[in-house]
Amino acid sequence: MSPDVQISHYQLDQLLQASKEPSSRDALILPELDAIYNTASALLDQVRFGNENSEQICDDFIQALRVLRNTCAAGETICTSLLQLGIVTLLADTIDALGAGAASLNWTLPAVVAQLLANLSNGSSECAAAVWRQLFPSQLIILSHIDSCSTQEATSLTILTCCQGVEGALEAVVGPQGASILTALMHANTTRFAARQECNHTLSLLLGHVVFSCDCLLSLLVSLSSSGEEFGKVSREAGWKLEDVANLKFVASHSMLLQELAAEAQDVPLIDVPLIEKNDDCCDNNNGCHTLDRIEQTDGSMACLLALLNHLARNREICGGSVNTADAGLVSQEAAEGQNDDPLAGEHQLLQDTLHLIRDIAARDDDGQGLISSTSATSPSPSRSCLLVDSLLASGLVTTLISMLKALGPITNPRRNESSQIIAELAPSLTDQATLFTSQQLYQGYRSDILSVIANAAHKRPVVQAAVSACGGVELVLAQCQVDEQSPLAREWALWAVRNLCEGSEEARNAIQELKACAAVDSEELQKAGVKVTLDEKNGKLIVGKRDEVEGTEQ
Repeated sequence: MSPDVQISHYQLDQLLQASKEPSSRDALILPELDAIYNTASALLDQVRFGNENSEQICDDFIQALRVLRNTCAAGETICTSLLQLGIVTLLADTIDALGAGAASLNWTLPAVVAQLLANLSNGSSECAAAVWRQLFPSQLIILSHIDSCSTQEATSLTILTCCQGVEGALEAVVGPQGASILTALMHANTTRFAARQECNHTLSLLLGHVVFSCDCLLSLLVSLSSSGEEFGKVSREAGWKLEDVANLKFVASHSMLLQELAAEAQDVPLIDVPLIEKNDDCCDNNNGCHTLDRIEQTDGSMACLLALLNHLARNREICGGSVNTADAGLVSQEAAEGQNDDPLAGEHQLLQDTLHLIRDIAARDDDGQGLISSTSATSPSPSRSCLLVDSLLASGLVTTLISMLKALGPITNPRRNESSQIIAELAPSLTDQATLFTSQQLYQGYRSDILSVIANAAHKRPVVQAAVSACGGVELVLAQCQVDEQSPLAREWALWAVRNLCEGSEEARNAIQELKACAAVDSEELQKAGVKVTLDEKNGKLIVGKRDEVEGTEQ
């Protein structure tokens, strides 16, 4: 070994074992901290400039970094001492060596480097600031492109810690340079999960913090877009507006982002929210009714999500808009596999991901409070003044969903002789708004997804029940309780939605009880059975009789 190396391979192994226990760590490692750092620095020089025993040198270097990584867990004092020794510069040089190929890519080395960075950043705000100042964006970009789950988990944790405690870090992460890091992390995570079922759960925490706690979805969508930099020249000075969603170039990373957020919405534990507190902001205590008027409207992440939904589900003939995907390509999974050459398939995939994310947020009994506070090392964004579900409702979720459902028209079955006239007249107050949405099922299961959001949003939420009832949506949802060959689960979700709309809502139950039969529908099944159903116009009751007898009477 070089004469600069002060600690032997055998001693490093002993120190590594000692670093795992707090008592021995304090007694054996702290007095040797300078020597351990100097050893690591000398070993890095040998790794970078070559050595006849390069494999052994690399192993010793990894051992030294492991000792320092474990030592950082001792707290702020140790981290500050390492910072003064120059640990961040040492790690930056190591990452540069990996990026330039000067160090052989032993998969353990980048993982240990990233883990040391994560522990160091967590040690103190001063350390986190130093890490961010010296490593963003170049070295973090290199780490984000190393396809190792342990490396990327630790890298994600480092970025999350810096976003929570370093001034300006959050803004940088949702900017173009930060978006390139997130894109690499998301792409690798998606590919790795598909191939090996490995998942970077810390990435979901990071994205959840950015979107749910800090309300930065719109800025992140813009930066992830391949046109983000060009688009930013126009809009960044004035600040992003919800209208900017319509001008985005959609890319695959947008879908990956929403899928990661949906996974976070499913995985984060619920926070118990007292019923009185939960309904306080949406209940008018003066007259006892529930209203959306008292929910504060914001231009945050949930409003952006609704704007995205409105744009992707629009009626292109009325609202306009051509295929708006980047050259890099927003493609659906089917298109990637050569099963679908529809140029809009990518946007349809993004629409599905948008509905799934809203569905999973609405499914949370804590209205999203757990998502807001899951990474709250610091307080959430000042703009985050109400719960996620409240923000969705204030942005027009109920009206949008019922209008989308009305735009689809009645469920048709080629084996039945149905009258669509009656069903199309349901929810008449939304006729004009429904024309703004597509009448086509843009993908298999589209109607089911709309109904799933309605069902989840209505569960134990009087404000949603009242809003759906007010626009005639209860009857419209009830009309979906039949088999749709394009959306096999539509009937099941419709039944669940009707149940949730009626629970505790006398208005919804009365709307169903007041329905009257207007016509009898003949079907292939009834014809095969030799029976026919007719409607008694006097009492509104259905009469079942043998087909030949009924038809003879009619003649």
